[in-house]
Amino acid sequence: MNSSAIDTVLQEGVASGAMPNVVAVAADRNGTIYEGAAGSRVAGGDDPVGPDTRFRIMSMTKMVATAAALQQVERGALDLDAPVEKYCPEFAALQVLDGFDGDTPRLRAPASQATVKQLVTHTAGLGYWFWNADLTRWEAATGTPNVLSGSNVIFGAPMVADPGTTFTYGINTDGLGKVIEAASGMTLDVAVKDGITVPLGMNETSFAPSDDQREGLVPVHLKGADGTWGASEIELALTPEYYAGGHGLHSTPRDYLLFQRALRARSAGRFRRRLRHGRCTRNGSGRGCGRFTLRRSWPAMGRVRLGSAGVCGEWGDGARSADGAGVSDDTLKELADKIV
Repeated sequence: MNSSAIDTVLQEGVASGAMPNVVAVAADRNGTIYEGAAGSRVAGGDDPVGPDTRFRIMSMTKMVATAAALQQVERGALDLDAPVEKYCPEFAALQVLDGFDGDTPRLRAPASQATVKQLVTHTAGLGYWFWNADLTRWEAATGTPNVLSGSNVIFGAPMVADPGTTFTYGINTDGLGKVIEAASGMTLDVAVKDGITVPLGMNETSFAPSDDQREGLVPVHLKGADGTWGASEIELALTPEYYAGGHGLHSTPRDYLLFQRALRARSAGRFRRRLRHGRCTRNGSGRGCGRFTLRRSWPAMGRVRLGSAGVCGEWGDGARSADGAGVSDDTLKELADKIV
């Protein structure tokens, strides 16, 4: 692979003003094959970004939350075909925004009940204000804040389409986070930590970074009238009323790659493994560090069919404790070899 060519693309992208900064990482089943970056943490500054720079990963949270939901499916705690209101009764009150009478929103009952699977596949009818002018107008008319507020009131926003009729990118995975909490009996941050980030050694990924970690966050940038990038005041709520399954995680590129590699390791042969929380040690054996199990089929989700398997194993010597460097390349390769 010509890594210098990729470096050039990143550097030219920042130099041209197409982006304020960029980090790129790539891996195959044998390990990391590329890491590169361009630009500074704050546009115009002298603090360069890199694979360990911390970002608000926003919608990259969705895949993590979805994996947490599928873990609950495997445990028999969550039924994808069940109506959402089985787990979150308040969902039954949601209506469809069908236009406006003057400045008054016109609402009607949905034609069918939204299911958990529809939340996963973004077909439950829930949208985002920044892509739907009617939702923006509804928020203004009702005084309801958007999801960045961190307020539970956002779950009262109406649907913009009947469930099951169309793909609508929106707050579906935030609703899924509420479903995970109801099904698991845990808050979403604990479900993600116990089921995903601790077993994978993703020590830099969380919903609530420390004060020191916040100091190193890359700010959200916006382009000014002169076409140059500048840091904005856009921020996620510091003390949200709910953990946002759709956008709430903070992470680093190198840390998130552990999650992506875990998914890739299970994709070959249509296998998926279930991650289980385990206590990590440094005793050399690695026993108990995030044992994984491939247990039974996860149902078909749209065009992506999740397969079945029946093998199990344990993390090898490369696993590390919570203050360590995470799961080694050799360990992930060993795991991949067991399931392909």
